Amino acid sequence: MSRLETLRLTRDRADQRRGRAGRTAPGICLRLWTEAQDRTLVPAMKPEIVEADLASTVLACAEWGATARDGLPWLTPPPAASWENAKALLELLGALDKSGRITEHGRRMARFAAHPRLANMILHTGDTLLAAIIEEGAPHHITDIRDVRPTSRMKELARRWDAMGARAGVRAHRCEAGEALAFAFPDRIARNRGNGTFQMTGGRGAFMERTEALATCPYLVLCDLDDRGGDAKVHLAAPIDEASIEELFADEIEEVSDTFWDKREACVKSVRRRKLGRMVLREGGQARPDADAVRRALFEGIRQKGVDQLPWTPGTRQLQARISFLNRVLCAPWPDVSDAALAAHLEDWFAPFVDGMSRWAHLERLDLAAVLDAALAEAGVNRYALDQAAPVKMEVPSGSNMTIHYEEAEPFVQVRLQECFGLQETPKVANGMVPIVMKLLSPAQRPVQITKDLASFWRTSYALVRKDLRGRYPKHYWPEDPLTAVATRRVRPR
Repeated sequence: MSRLETLRLTRDRADQRRGRAGRTAPGICLRLWTEAQDRTLVPAMKPEIVEADLASTVLACAEWGATARDGLPWLTPPPAASWENAKALLELLGALDKSGRITEHGRRMARFAAHPRLANMILHTGDTLLAAIIEEGAPHHITDIRDVRPTSRMKELARRWDAMGARAGVRAHRCEAGEALAFAFPDRIARNRGNGTFQMTGGRGAFMERTEALATCPYLVLCDLDDRGGDAKVHLAAPIDEASIEELFADEIEEVSDTFWDKREACVKSVRRRKLGRMVLREGGQARPDADAVRRALFEGIRQKGVDQLPWTPGTRQLQARISFLNRVLCAPWPDVSDAALAAHLEDWFAPFVDGMSRWAHLERLDLAAVLDAALAEAGVNRYALDQAAPVKMEVPSGSNMTIHYEEAEPFVQVRLQECFGLQETPKVANGMVPIVMKLLSPAQRPVQITKDLASFWRTSYALVRKDLRGRYPKHYWPEDPLTAVATRRVRPR
């Protein structure tokens, strides 16, 4: 999709123009910009081949027998992407075969002094005047190409092409503008999506003002577009009916069964679609998808909605946190089971547990504990090893079994200070490598100390904490020596 842009003059071109003053007689050159602006000029304009439409170039090379970009002695090699795009277009127009070699139709196009798009249209329809309108460019206040009044320049160009066509044996036959344009722009046939937006066979979107008469047409052929931004803006187009599309592109139209995730209804849907390229002509009729297609669509739905929206419970979140902790600390063989990793391994770990599911409501019965067990099994570990390395509970001297939390960066336990009397060393997990953060609480369950080194706490800070707690909780048991004292869950030990 070519476009014209106004750019600042480059230094090499400014110097070239300066050379004209005094070329044939004494003269001066006046530059209508400041010296500061002059110093900011870009040194040189990019070579045209870097930005130009290469369709004509690739066709000429193919006629010479050169099917690859790398086999020619370019002064400036054309971009690989532009070369491949041009080859794809020429193949679509029937000028090249699948291997990139020129066809007989392509040879006829190459002999025509016109862009391959227009040459293809003229060879099929003989409509040289329509080709001349596109070549010369219609006024941009006109959107429907049928409203363009040909200028004398357009008519003269059409006459020259008529002469070429006569020598090539082209026979004109009457057809609507949209049908003729379809031969030049098969990749820009577009279906109306509503509100003035369209989808082209190539997959790109396009739009026009909703007040335009063409904005309500079911199908258009778009021949002049501004390719800036997301959807391209339509400058020139013509309507085409579905029957003409079916007739002209019968060999390219295919019927496919599409199974996809319907975000609005939160379920897997499967429909039969009649498509030209990536443009849907019609859809309807429930297809019978296979189980793999349903699973893929269901997994896409999970990724869209988020793994965090699955039926997690506090227990399964704790299990996930324990495995993730060991993955961070011990690495292999413990798997990464973060939400992001689960989304990346849906096909590997979730597949056995979603048979028969096709709606988000079905996922409410998904057994996430079993999914995590499957991840452990694939890594070669099991729940027993997990319980040894990252236990759920730890027993404190009072006899209470306290939950070990793994959700934060370091595992921690919240326990009342009185229940830890006699506990000399900080308990550790991850095979004795990581100390548990002890969040020691007052009788009112408020934090009074957070430590990973219980021995140091008893030795240094406990006396100050004891003094404060004795003042606030005088009925409770606050011994001077915490290491020999009896731990208790009560106000005082029995």
